[in-house]
Amino acid sequence: MIYNITKTKGENTMNEVEKKFESFCKQSIYNFETLEERYRDDLDFHDVPVWTIRELMQKAYDLGREDAMKEMRSE
Repeated sequence: MIYNITKTKGENTMNEVEKKFESFCKQSIYNFETLEERYRDDLDFHDVPVWTIRELMQKAYDLGREDAMKEMRSE
């Protein structure tokens, strides 16, 4: 899971896939500093072009698929 909607403020429990995705986001075209909420509009909201959103969504899908394949192989 890339983002856990039940996550509480200050909770920092990222799994391997989340860490890989955050690392990718930091290196992406837009160069996100973090995916954590910082509770300030100027830090949490960004103008992001659709091609970057598409790229990030594809990467999230690929990482999730890769993780699911690993789980299937280990069973």
